[in-house]
Amino acid sequence: FQHSHTSTCFPSLEVTSELVTDWGIYMDRVKNLSADDLKQLDVLQFWKALCASAPTLSQLALEYLCVPSSGVDVERSFSMYKTVLDDKRMSMTEDTVKHLNFIYFNSKNAVDDDD
Repeated sequence: FQHSHTSTCFPSLEVTSELVTDWGIYMDRVKNLSADDLKQLDVLQFWKALCASAPTLSQLALEYLCVPSSGVDVERSFSMYKTVLDDKRMSMTEDTVKHLNFIYFNSKNAVDDDD
């Protein structure tokens, strides 16, 4: 079964046979969950547990679940980015910026700044 086309909701997402298979695995997993199960569900743990059996869909879900959901989080992120990527650091490569962001956002100083 070779099937591949572009999603209308996510134009950059190529819908492959692996993704379709993962979707079936996901649907089998959730179809028997009760309303109470859904209320108590830890969504991140659910998708992490599904990584082995549905790797493509799990990776996609985890990427989207980790996006900040409120304006405050986004504004705080942009404010922190100014510290990492200031006018004097504009010639850095994309990989260098990613590594600096990782270090900054996971450092003790970033946690202490929020207090």
